[in-house]
Amino acid sequence: MVRTKAERARQEALFQTHSTTQQKLEQATADEGGIRRSCDPRGDLVQAKTLLRSSELAATAEERTKAVLESQESQLVADLHAKEAALTVAQVNLGYAKIIAPGDGTVGERQVRPGQLVSRERRF
Repeated sequence: MVRTKAERARQEALFQTHSTTQQKLEQATADEGGIRRSCDPRGDLVQAKTLLRSSELAATAEERTKAVLESQESQLVADLHAKEAALTVAQVNLGYAKIIAPGDGTVGERQVRPGQLVSRERRF
């Protein structure tokens, strides 16, 4: 810190005699400010508070994301159950399409031909 302060003072003196450039004076001033801020414990506190706030905001965002994902999971589970129920209905309807004879033998008086639409009568 002492060295950067001395360098800034030297660059200021040289600038007044037009022996250095504005850029070198600004660099020396910036270097001194950077060293001063890095040695100031309040700067660390401010940086730590900023980092803490950033982490808190990130945690809040992650919690919201988790809630959205849980909601999507519930929706997907409900969709799965609906599709399983539709499959069960389709399997039951497929069972209605099969005609099973009560015994072995040949069909004598059949009234239905291949390709003909047949409706099923339900008895309860």
